[in-house]
Parts: sequence; C-alpha cells; structure tokens
Amino acid sequence: MRTPRIYEAKLEAFADYPGELLSGSLTCCVCGGAVARVTGKSGGYSSCIGATRQKCENRLLARRTLAERIILAVLKWRGRGAGAATGQ
Repeated sequence: MRTPRIYEAKLEAFADYPGELLSGSLTCCVCGGAVARVTGKSGGYSSCIGATRQKCENRLLARRTLAERIILAVLKWRGRGAGAATGQ
C-alpha cells in the first residue's frame, strides 16, 4: 500500500529531529559544555563531552532512560503546581 503524499511530507519533516527526548538540550554543570551520549550500552549513557576529551573534571555517567523519566516527572509536577497556584 502506498503512503499518501501528505504523510510522506510530514515524515520527511521529522527525519531531521533527534530520536531522543533530551538530545541537544543538556549542558554540563561544571564546564558548561554539551552533554551527549557517550556509550550505547543498556539504552545509552550521557556524559560531558569535555570529560571524554580530558577537558572537564565531570566524569559522571547518567543513564538516558532514567534521566528522561526524572525530568518528565519534574515537569509534570511543576505543571500541576502552576495550575494549582493560579486556581485553575
């Protein structure tokens, strides 16, 4: 079955987006550098790119799936708090 042209255009528009939720939005709290995936084992770990290049002391590895769950939970919690504070 052939995909209609309108759906093909939409799929192409999303082809350039990263496949991970936090991709490109994290920075190191020590050096301010980018945080990116450094290994693909067990769903992926993220770390400071400067640390992998010996330019930063931050050697912490964060499991991607756990970090995403925690950040989404905090955003949901903040969203509920903002609505409650305004009486919505």
